Amino acid sequence: MTQINTDYKEKSVQFLAFSLDFVHFLIYNLFMQGDFRFESGELGFTFIKKTHAVTNPRRHFHPWWEILYITSGERTFFYGSKTVQAKAGTFLIVAPGVLHRAINPEGETCSLYNVFFSHDSSVSASSKNQIEEIHSIFPKLEPFIQLSDENALLVKSLFEKMENEITLQKKNFEVLARSVLSEIIVLVSRENNSGGFHESAFAMNEKFSEILDWVNRHYDEDLSLPGVAKEFNITASHLSRSFKAYTQFTFVEYINSLRIAESCKLLQNTRLSVLEIALKCGFGSVTQYGRWFKKLVGKTPVKYRS
Repeated sequence: MTQINTDYKEKSVQFLAFSLDFVHFLIYNLFMQGDFRFESGELGFTFIKKTHAVTNPRRHFHPWWEILYITSGERTFFYGSKTVQAKAGTFLIVAPGVLHRAINPEGETCSLYNVFFSHDSSVSASSKNQIEEIHSIFPKLEPFIQLSDENALLVKSLFEKMENEITLQKKNFEVLARSVLSEIIVLVSRENNSGGFHESAFAMNEKFSEILDWVNRHYDEDLSLPGVAKEFNITASHLSRSFKAYTQFTFVEYINSLRIAESCKLLQNTRLSVLEIALKCGFGSVTQYGRWFKKLVGKTPVKYRS
């Protein structure tokens, strides 16, 4: 009787293990075939897979690092004052506070992997050191890196490995997922380049690029559309159309987006009051600052700081 019970227990354990593996298999294959998003403080970043990524509704910025890897298709990227046509094998690194937007050709989509690094207290202590090591590499790299065919396939397979680990969530999967991400970043850093990109249909002309560079340096001053137009000897209406065409922002939206991006850094890294930050960034009042901050960030400056 004892032997029968022992055999029964062993077979039950084996069946349970098989059942769990089968469930993992089904879950993995289900997610591998479609879009997938996973966010965890223990992991230290949000992992996203998109099989049919479409145009972003607007240019935006955020206070955390972001990486993006295109596995198929093409899209135009607005990044700060740069515009490039990216394709499969393009690796993008978006710095905190930089305005950016992605546009797909009309009626087309692309597939990609996307990682957003958490910037708040939800990141566990066990993941912080490894994430900080990854962050330390980013400032040394170009924002757009076109990988060789060999490395493009390798990086894609590593993202698939990350997806596998995050989907199945076996023991200590977070540690392995972060390690695979570290390997991806190191491989990309060894092929750091800004070559291989084509000017897109949205590429800025030299005159407007000069204007944008000037505005990026003087956004904290009392600027107006007629004043900037006069500075560059063009009409205000022409400047207004150029801003909308090249940045997807109106002049006022663009200026205030720059100001809000800078204010986010000051809120995080200084002890200046909200009033001091508002004035330092070029806003005429705390009320105006708060209205624009809520519009672009989604919360008040005080809540953002806390």
